Amino acid sequence: MRKVSVKTVLSIVILVLTVFVVMVPELNKLFVRAEKSLVDEVLENYVQPELFYLDSYNISGGWVYKVESYDQGVLKGYYRPDAEVKDWRPVDAPFMFYAVWGNNSIWLRRSFTVPEEFAGKRIRLVFLGAFYYAKVWVNGYYVGEHEGYFAPFAFDVADKLNYKGENVIVVYLSTPVEKSLNNKQAITGVFNDWDMKPYPRWAIGKLPVKYEWTVPIGLWRPVLLVATGQVASSVVLVDAYPDAEARYAQVRIRFYLTNAGPSVSGLINFSVECSGESIPGTLTFSLPENGKSWVEATLTIESPKLWWVWDQGSPSLYTLRYEVLVNGEVQGRGKVSFGIRVVQGEFSSQRALFTLNGRRVFLRGTNYISDFMLVKSTYRVLK
Repeated sequence: MRKVSVKTVLSIVILVLTVFVVMVPELNKLFVRAEKSLVDEVLENYVQPELFYLDSYNISGGWVYKVESYDQGVLKGYYRPDAEVKDWRPVDAPFMFYAVWGNNSIWLRRSFTVPEEFAGKRIRLVFLGAFYYAKVWVNGYYVGEHEGYFAPFAFDVADKLNYKGENVIVVYLSTPVEKSLNNKQAITGVFNDWDMKPYPRWAIGKLPVKYEWTVPIGLWRPVLLVATGQVASSVVLVDAYPDAEARYAQVRIRFYLTNAGPSVSGLINFSVECSGESIPGTLTFSLPENGKSWVEATLTIESPKLWWVWDQGSPSLYTLRYEVLVNGEVQGRGKVSFGIRVVQGEFSSQRALFTLNGRRVFLRGTNYISDFMLVKSTYRVLK
């Protein structure tokens, strides 16, 4: 057997290391581009629950539904405005049903007229909570889809609407009822497989009908039309950094703006309020035609009121109020609540230590959901 010299081995090692050093930055760029692409895809239709708008119209009531598969519904033309709906049943959102194996999808329809004050404005169709897969049509036009249940989402629909007559929204919903728990396809968490369920995993699909495995499905939060100017804010992020003694807090505010028209410049007027005190601010922005961009501002809050869990202190909250203006015209208004606090954790094989504002706390309420049917978790019930 021929021996490999030390010189040859070293040459190979040097070559491999050289390739590695050269490739790592390029691989890192690839990962960054992939992450940015994913974030951009999420932001395309995401909106925060604290909506930004000039006018809103609640269309949660007056829906009809039919239990049917996607393929059959498409073949029967359920997405068309003139589809036959005589045998469809009435339902009002918010609602949730139980999806079971082999019967886990529904079609929904809702007719409405556009309020007169919406004319000439940018209009978005907003779903504050749909479980789990959703496909949406407006007047027969497919406008988009969404996967999830907690995150609200919206579609620009101004160019799909009839402003002089009736409009029809069609929604197809489906929820996977997965029995192959080692090969799950949906991120449904405790709603499909939970380590607190009262029977072992092997029992799924073998239980009596009374204990049949079910998963929620439905429009579990309101559905709305919201009107804004051509520029809208869909996401507002607030990061607060108090110093160690809580003498002050640096606050970073970021707005994600989208433009549905020609290039514009404008400004955002905002104020941060708490306990009767208010800190005003203004920032400017420019957006290209149909462009999107993050804009941000920073401010300092002296002697900030820290947020605490209820049994450790006061859960003080600040309110950020803001409005966006273009050429002096208000595009919309919004508000977001936030708390100023520092949460830290230290982990080792011997212990896990959590601190809130420098004080050690014991975490409670993990592995918990308010209700298996989220529609039941109303403010009144939780309070």
